[in-house]
Amino acid sequence: MLKKEPSAKGNPSAAPDSGSQKLRQRISELESSISRRKEREARALRDSAERFQAFADHTYDWEYWTAPDGRYVYMSPSCQRITGYCAEEFVQDPGLLERIIHPQDRDDVKQRSAAMAAKKSVLSMDFRILHRSVGVRWIGHICRPVYASDGRYLGERVSNRDISNRKAAEKALRASARAFRTIFNSGHDAVIIYEPAGTVTRVNDRLLKMFGVSRREAMARFTRSAFLEDGRPSQEVADRWARALADDKQIFERQSRRLDSGLFFQVEIVLSKIFLNGRLGVLCAIRDITDRKEAEAERMQREKLEGVLEMAGAACHELTQPMQSLLGYTELIRLQISPQDPLYEKTLKIREQVERIAAMTAKLMGITKYETRHYA
Repeated sequence: MLKKEPSAKGNPSAAPDSGSQKLRQRISELESSISRRKEREARALRDSAERFQAFADHTYDWEYWTAPDGRYVYMSPSCQRITGYCAEEFVQDPGLLERIIHPQDRDDVKQRSAAMAAKKSVLSMDFRILHRSVGVRWIGHICRPVYASDGRYLGERVSNRDISNRKAAEKALRASARAFRTIFNSGHDAVIIYEPAGTVTRVNDRLLKMFGVSRREAMARFTRSAFLEDGRPSQEVADRWARALADDKQIFERQSRRLDSGLFFQVEIVLSKIFLNGRLGVLCAIRDITDRKEAEAERMQREKLEGVLEMAGAACHELTQPMQSLLGYTELIRLQISPQDPLYEKTLKIREQVERIAAMTAKLMGITKYETRHYA
């Protein structure tokens, strides 16, 4: 006779054991899931921290973060390139930063930093530091407050950039600008610098003296239309202007006048393309050529008179032989007649006049220069 197996329904302890096992399995699965998730989160956090550290440590500028109590939270390794001191030296010696600031800039930096800290504002300034081995270096300093997402003040984040090369370039540029102003204002020629449209951007001191105007008047009265086109065909001036901008230097002469006295004088004008501070323009150089024109007129008059003198000398030389012949024949006639002859006195008159002509030609032949005289 076969025995029947007891059923779960008939065994009250079987169902609870099965339920507990499933519960334990579920708890284990949850714990594994949580563990894996925490591991992923920890790994992501480590990766993020490593990326941030790598990013921060490889910044070219010198970056650091100070806590509200003044402690360094972070100091980038680039501080060594800029200052000659490593990050650990700054962290271990909080007063090092202040000591390496140039003595002439130290008080200003302290005052402005204190004002920034009190207002929790952004500070941007340039100052000098003393590099451990190189000497004086310039840095561009930017300091701004740092806040957490909930508004808590976390301190200050500072970025320092080595701007020594820029400062050297600015110094050289200032020296170059001073040299340019000296040359610009000490030249013999009057100079106007125009924008391509014809607006005056700069005039030198010589122009003010040459035309008898103030600098303010010159800026308004020496525009292209007011000065270059004054009494000239506008198309002619426009063509010269366009050729000058195309790097074809234009040289021409014209009559101008002083604005204070109305006195007219001759000028030579040179238009040429120029780049000043990277901007295209036209340089107009004006030279007073009144003396040169007067000298040219004097030379032309001299050449004309010298030609006349040369012709007169040649004519006098040609007259010498006929006059000698005339004197000789007159003397022969006088010797062949008696003093009582009416012709005798006439031969003496002829001789007197011929000698007078000879004296005049001798004077003409002796002239080697001339002098002009101005009459009122």
